[in-house]
Amino acid sequence: MKKYYYILFVILGLLANSHSFAADDAQGQINSILTDVLNLAIKVQHLQETPPQYILDAKRQLLIELLSIQQRLLILSQSLSSQTVISNTATTTGIGVGNNFYITPPPSYDLNAIARAIHDRINQARVSNGLTPLAWSESVTIVAADHNFEQAYDNAEFIDTRFACEYPIIRHESFDTSRGYNVSDRLIRNNIYHQRAGENIIALPIGKNWTYRYTADQGIVTCPEALEYSETSGTYADKYQEYQRAITSRRNIMPQLKPVTWVNQDWKSSDQIAQESVDAWMNSAGHRANILYSGFRLEGIGVNVVGNYIISTEVFVE
Repeated sequence: MKKYYYILFVILGLLANSHSFAADDAQGQINSILTDVLNLAIKVQHLQETPPQYILDAKRQLLIELLSIQQRLLILSQSLSSQTVISNTATTTGIGVGNNFYITPPPSYDLNAIARAIHDRINQARVSNGLTPLAWSESVTIVAADHNFEQAYDNAEFIDTRFACEYPIIRHESFDTSRGYNVSDRLIRNNIYHQRAGENIIALPIGKNWTYRYTADQGIVTCPEALEYSETSGTYADKYQEYQRAITSRRNIMPQLKPVTWVNQDWKSSDQIAQESVDAWMNSAGHRANILYSGFRLEGIGVNVVGNYIISTEVFVE
């Protein structure tokens, strides 16, 4: 627990220094981050009260929140230093916007509202195809959210807003045997018995009009290719090995990446995120089949933000 306090202490020091030279419009961002840091400190304090069976998930959630704060600080630091960079007379080429900086801080998305918005749009698609709408299930949502959180934790390592290259990875399988290997296993472990189950997952970029600056001799960033993890079936051992190869590929790439200077960053609205998620699923044969399967009656949705991606898991139950 000491390491969490140390990290929070460092962040508070950075925020205190930022106040001395931040413009008025940045003060609000600093205060928002400061509030989140103080709230996180309270969570760290209560970590020792967490029941042993939930301690691992609690630590994972703390890590994700710490990474989110770190990324917001990086964006803020670029915004605060923009005046110096703008006045730089060195020869540079700005993609699209030249030397003008427009950095919007990440919004505080209401993840429950996004999940409900996705649910509403799923039902709109079903009704327009002559099907009955799905009922929202809190118990199914717990299953979806747990698997989604596991993926968010994995992706925190490979989605870093300092870099132009990011490597999200999603999967239907859970290799944590305590959770259940597939969606049917996970439902049964939560005492949700069913005739049939389905699952849709998406990792959607939520950054909009992101533009970085580069010097003439650097050129545009070329992202190394990482091994993908397929949705093909296979044994537990085969899928685990395939997943480990994909993870190792990403871990080998990340140290090669160099930070870029962002000159433009905006964010999609919650409505855009919900609509684009459902549109992507409806344009994919397998995901569309789940959405339009007449036998499904219930669904639950889990949503997490990791850097400039939002990961959503939707579980259907008959």
